[in-house]
Formats: sequence, C-alpha cells, structure tokens
Amino acid sequence: IWVDAICINQDYKPEKNRQVEMMADIYGRADCVRIWLGDLNTSSKLAILFIKQQVLQLDHFDDLCRSSEFSEKWKSLLELMQREWFSRRWVVQEVALAPKAIIHCGPAKLSWSKFAVAVELFVEAETATHRLSELSYESEDDEVVTPEVRAKRYKEEAERLFKQTQETPGAMAKAQPLLTLEYLVSSLSIFDVTNPHDSVYALLGISKDTTPTAANKKLLVTDHTQSVLEMFTEKKQYNVDYKADYIDICKEFIEFCVRQNMRRDPSRALDVICRPFAVDIVQKQDGLPFPSWIPRLSKAAYGMDLGPGIDGLRMGRENADSLVGLPNITHRNYNAAETKKASMDTKLVSTVSKPSSESPHPTLNHFSLFVQGFVLDTIVDVQSSSQSGSIPTAWANFAGWDMKATPPEHFWRTLVADRGSDGENPPVYYARACQESFRKGNPTSGVVDTTGLIEHERNSVVAQFCRRVQAAIWNRALVKTKTGRLGLVASNVREGDLVCILYGCSVPVILRQHG
Repeated sequence: IWVDAICINQDYKPEKNRQVEMMADIYGRADCVRIWLGDLNTSSKLAILFIKQQVLQLDHFDDLCRSSEFSEKWKSLLELMQREWFSRRWVVQEVALAPKAIIHCGPAKLSWSKFAVAVELFVEAETATHRLSELSYESEDDEVVTPEVRAKRYKEEAERLFKQTQETPGAMAKAQPLLTLEYLVSSLSIFDVTNPHDSVYALLGISKDTTPTAANKKLLVTDHTQSVLEMFTEKKQYNVDYKADYIDICKEFIEFCVRQNMRRDPSRALDVICRPFAVDIVQKQDGLPFPSWIPRLSKAAYGMDLGPGIDGLRMGRENADSLVGLPNITHRNYNAAETKKASMDTKLVSTVSKPSSESPHPTLNHFSLFVQGFVLDTIVDVQSSSQSGSIPTAWANFAGWDMKATPPEHFWRTLVADRGSDGENPPVYYARACQESFRKGNPTSGVVDTTGLIEHERNSVVAQFCRRVQAAIWNRALVKTKTGRLGLVASNVREGDLVCILYGCSVPVILRQHG
C-alpha cells in the first residue's frame, strides 16, 4: 500500500524531488488506485445511489433530465463533483496512469469508469435540455468550466493522454504518452496546485517528451553520454528541484519548450511566452518581479471566482483568449514571422551585478530573454479597454465608422482578431452581424452589450459573432499605429510602445524600452 500523504515527507525537498521521478511508475504499476473524496454525507450518499440505481441504468433517462422530481439528485451529483479532489492538477496523472481506479466517499465506493460515464451523461443531458444548468444558476452565455465539465475533462484527458499498445499477443497493454509537456501545462491550467512548482512538475510523468529526474540524484552516466542518448529519443531528462525559486522553474520550462520546438516547428518556438501558464505568487520583498516574458495565469482566459446565487466557485471568462492558441503542429492561428525561425542563439539569462563598495556581494539584477526580430510599427493612440467583453462605442468613431453604414472591413475584422470561432478566416457575414450588434446592443449606454445580445437577442448569427468578439477583446484595448493600423493589445499598453516581430513567434508582440 502506498499513500501519498503518508509516504512522502513533504517538508524534505530532496525526497520530493525523488518521489516525483517515481510517480509515473507508482501509479502505472499499481493494481488499483483508490481515490478518497472525503467523508460521506447525506448529499454524497444520494449522489452515488443516484448514479448506481438510475443514471447508469438509462431507464427513462429523459424523464430524469426533465422532471423536477429529480432536481435534488442532480444537485447532489453537482455537489459531489465540487469536492476538492477534482480541482487538483496532480490527480490528472493519477487517473490517466491508473490501470484501475475506484472512488471512495466514506464507506461508499464506485469505479472511476462508471463515475466518468455518469458525468458524461450529465453533460450530454445538459447539452440537449439546457435545464440542468438551472441547478448551478449558470447563464447560457458563460463558457464556464463548471464542476461537471471539469470532471468530464478528467475522463477526456485520461483517454487522450495515452495510447495503449501491446507488443506481444496476450501481454498487458502498455501506455504510451501522446501529448507534449508544453501542451499539458498550457491546456490543464484550470486544475490547481498547492505548490507553484507543481504547475510543471505534476505533468512530467505523463508527457511524451520528458523524463523527470531528481536534481539531487547522482547519475550513472556522464552529461555527454546522456546528451548522446537523448539524440535518439524524444524523451528528455527534466530536473525536479523543489529548492529552486519558482521564477527559475518557469524559466527552465520556457527554455525546454523553445529547445523542443526548435526541432518540431522553429517558426513557433517562442509562442510559449505568449501563453499564460505561470502561477501568480507573492513576490519576495527583496526579489525581482516576474519578467514580462513569463506569462502568468492572471492573464489566462478563464479563472475561478464566486458568483451571485452560486454555492462554491465558478470558472468564467476573465480575459480574451491567447492569440497563439494551444501548441498544435498541424494548425496555427497566425503567422506573423512567416518563415523566419527562432535563432539558435535564443537564450534566457539571469544577469548578476558585480560587487561594489555599496554591495560587496553579487546580486541578481534582472532576467533577460535574447531573441532576434525587428520593429514593425509604433503605437500612437490607445483607446479604453473592453470591460466584460462589451464593445465601447468610442471604438467605432476611432475607426472612422458612423455606426449606420456597413462597418469598415478593417474594424470588424479587428474586433474578431480576423478569425472565426474555428480559428480560420472569419465568415463574411460577420460584417452584417457587427452592424446588427451595434444597432441592437444598446449603444446609447456607451458600449455594445455583447452579453445581453447573446442572452436575449435570439439571433444565432449575432450571438456567434458576439461570442467571438468577447474571445478577442475581453480586457484588451483598441490601438492605432503610426502607419494607421488598428490592433488589439493588453490594457497596460501605452503610446510610444513598439510593435515588434520576433523570429519564431506567430503573433506580433508589444515591447517597451526600459533603462
């Protein structure tokens, strides 16, 4: 029997380093992984009985969804999925690696596979009826990761993280990881970590390109031998060091992603600096602030928050989507640098000041990222940023549109970041949808209420346009450059900032000179 809370001394960092290295073997070779959700109460007892006796039987399933008689049971299932276990990032690999998993809630138990089916049925029923969401007081415009969706994500991740292979007939299937560390860290940010280091370390054992190695471990091979061996395998050794500062953990992750992408797709090797992944931590009083090229989760599209009339936390939109999207070899949203690849000279350094009479010891001065690229343009005018995805009507005047005729193409295309909801070129009817949105979105209030249009207009074309607008402009500002280009930028961008193209980055970046 191995129990993580007992078998790991969480206060002894060298041991934690070693345990992370072994985690994939511990869960992958276990006969059974037992998941403890906590004590059984009236609600959780009702939820488990409901799953076993009614949901999984599929008898009269439509009645279960539509009749108010079963509302209390569905609510109990929602409450079960709000247990803390479902919010932890570590448990993604526990479920993914486990040959067999059983959920325990007090004396009650249920196999993970059955629970996952129940969650999937819940989501399917909600998609079909839109009635179950009333139990959690959701508004239908929210692209929200609710507890049931989060639990469903566990099931999906467990299925798509690995492919099962059998080398010989009758042999036990062997799990082969399918996704890169960069993809996992980028896509699983909705799951929490207690220790910020685990934002990366919790996923090392299930990525296809890393082998976790304790930083304090004495290797049996030389560095040269190891580097030669790694030339012939996709998996690279990745140091686990809980003694290191978190900012160094983030720097090492970016370095790793850049190195890996120099082999896969060097024209997107730097996209990682535009994709929020770093946990927001309290900075040390004498420490340096995070460099701007380490993107933090406070800038992520979604975050957890309390909502009116809702028990517990709900995940809703807090920012626009990252323009670079998720790491994907077969599809890219943009191609700003075209064929220009990241340079092999790309490097991240920590600059240390020399000792002086005032400071006899070397001190960390700043963090630097050295890349190649060029200045494309300069910001000359910045409008107020979008609040909650609404479109300020001043933006239309700024773009030279009177809000009556057909909107200028450069304006409506900028509002949707020149992309449709599928990441491809936007449909041409977005121009008409833009005009209709400004006509019916209560512009006299100073903004076009995109959320109100989605919820109340009952026009699927306008709703689709407004959802795409929200994904592109939420908390972003509209700007104009010296050459007359319109653009969407972060709300902290100022006049005089430079629009730059970095070789190896698929979108332009805004830079500001310091010092």
